[in-house]
Amino acid sequence: MVREDGFYSFCESPDCNVVYYHSIPSQASGLPGAVFTIDRLINKVTVKDDSLDTPLCYCFKVLKGEALDEISRTGGVEIKALMNRRRKPGQGCFCEKSNPRGDCCTGDIRGWLTAQGLEVGSDEDTCGCGC
Repeated sequence: MVREDGFYSFCESPDCNVVYYHSIPSQASGLPGAVFTIDRLINKVTVKDDSLDTPLCYCFKVLKGEALDEISRTGGVEIKALMNRRRKPGQGCFCEKSNPRGDCCTGDIRGWLTAQGLEVGSDEDTCGCGC
């Protein structure tokens, strides 16, 4: 995926420590091929970090551990309820800016829930941002 600035792509591979990269020199950026690795970012990246303090939802600050607690408490995978409790009145999502992938977190949430061995319902059950 090409970032909005046109220079960087997001590395999808969970096993790679590169998060953003561009391999073709750009006259506009003045940079040769460059990478940003996990250790250079402030936030943990959902698809790159298995720890429970890694965000699933960056807009409403839902962590993997909190999602597991919610699932344990309710018996369901409706992460949406947790997100909605954190949403302020009138607040929308801003996934394109807050999620390191640069788009809605629904795919990351669904992928993570599936990797946990949980049966995932519809996008409506896993996303509270309305993307």
